[in-house]
Amino acid sequence: MATWLTATVEQPIGGGRSLWFDGNWRRMGIGADPQQVLLRPGFLWTIVEGVRAGAGYTYAATAPYGELPTPTPLREHRLWQQIQIAYALGDLGIQHRIRTEQRWISPLVDGDWERPSYQNRIRFMGRGQLPTLFTVDDRRVTLFVQEELFVNVGHGGAAARLTQNRLGAGFGVPLTPRQRLDIGYMNLWNPITTRSANESNHTLTLNWVLSGG
Repeated sequence: MATWLTATVEQPIGGGRSLWFDGNWRRMGIGADPQQVLLRPGFLWTIVEGVRAGAGYTYAATAPYGELPTPTPLREHRLWQQIQIAYALGDLGIQHRIRTEQRWISPLVDGDWERPSYQNRIRFMGRGQLPTLFTVDDRRVTLFVQEELFVNVGHGGAAARLTQNRLGAGFGVPLTPRQRLDIGYMNLWNPITTRSANESNHTLTLNWVLSGG
């Protein structure tokens, strides 16, 4: 069992552009043991209605966790780029996102951070959300379902290899016209190829979202 607390903030700066940030505090159990701290600032650009591009940087500090932990803590720096497409089919809102990442990962060995290894990764995410009959201050609570695949590309002796799958569902609870709280469950599946094993983590997700100007 894990708990992920996230804050996602978007601030428009004009011309279809926005500053964007998400910060993640991820723990095992109900906050008992460390899992990861992740900070991801960036920019978003609206190309046409429903189509947005983005780019930015990520810092991640990861502790050994789960039933099959890594041998040491990890520190990671990433660059990322993405295309996001959103549209509606009646009341059903649909979103697709493709994100590419360039990753520099360093393990902690004998008290020192080792020289980073380099990896490329592609992430494919699909999300659907639908308003429910429930309201908070006359604003609809939404039901969402989300799926994201992680694929390493061009290294480790493989052209493409699935490294993670995240399947989640939950409710978006409106707090104000600009804010909502997404409360959900996510199954985080990791294939551990070095040990010929798979790990599945059940995760409670709480995401505070602030968007718009």
